[in-house]
Amino acid sequence: VLEALASDPEAARFLARDLLDDRDFVLSAAPIARRVFEKASFRLKRDKDLVLELIEQDPEAFMFAAWELRCDRSTVLEAVSTSGCAIAHASPDLRQDPEILAVAIANDPMARAAVR
Repeated sequence: VLEALASDPEAARFLARDLLDDRDFVLSAAPIARRVFEKASFRLKRDKDLVLELIEQDPEAFMFAAWELRCDRSTVLEAVSTSGCAIAHASPDLRQDPEILAVAIANDPMARAAVR
């Protein structure tokens, strides 16, 4: 399956539901095909540890995390500590939080553009 995703990332649309609810599979496949996490189960999108691991590989993964995580101050602070540009996918209130913004910009000066 991973080889098929590497050849055609759009193949993620056809993955079985049980694979999209398998933490190990999503963790290994998401870096190959971003759509895997987009299509992952809601249970996995709410898994803070998984989300933070995926952000280390791809900051854009945060856009597919559950809204509750993107509104959670501690999760967002950890996310922007890993990748400053993850701030683009935080809730509007947290994107304006001075501490979160400072950490994001310290991590990646391009994060400033992500909140405009």
